[in-house]
Amino acid sequence: VSVIDINTLGVLYLVSGDSSISSIENLSGKTVYLPGKGTTPEYVLRYLISASGLSDDAVTLEFKSEASEVAAVLAEDPNAIGLLPQPFVTAAIAQNDSLSVVLDLTKVWDSLQEDGSNSRLVTGVSIVNNEFLAAHKDLVDTFLTEHEASIAYTAADPEGAAALIEKDMKDALNGYLSVLLSQNPQSVGGSLPEDDFYYLR
Repeated sequence: VSVIDINTLGVLYLVSGDSSISSIENLSGKTVYLPGKGTTPEYVLRYLISASGLSDDAVTLEFKSEASEVAAVLAEDPNAIGLLPQPFVTAAIAQNDSLSVVLDLTKVWDSLQEDGSNSRLVTGVSIVNNEFLAAHKDLVDTFLTEHEASIAYTAADPEGAAALIEKDMKDALNGYLSVLLSQNPQSVGGSLPEDDFYYLR
């Protein structure tokens, strides 16, 4: 495969009700709950801890199997510290108003790049199979052109883009739920949701 573009920059945040956390250094002696041992969130946090001058054992990392389990810890103990990606950050804060984002790890990452490097906290890229690329370079170039146009349109007209995204959300999700219904009706509560299930502005 080859990487053809970066589509997502950092979406990792430290969430807590502990307002004393305003830097990585403030994590010394504390426990951070995070999803997925041996995955990107762990590597990013370990790098930031080290780059901030803390020793490896200054912060205890408590791993959960998935982000929803970290959110559950925060729901039970708002003073706990959780590392979460979006959209789990928004969901956790919406369910408990004592929680907030205490650190945006992208901003912390960027602040540590004082050596002039162009390192960014990349969390998503588009890739293409090299055989497909060799056979269909024109299609890949078209995808890149349309991807760029989509980003430009969204930035220039967020309201119009939001309406399109909402329509796509309903169509895409309704189609997916239809498949689940055909496989096992109880997986979606026995029937497809009515139109009011979808929040449209």
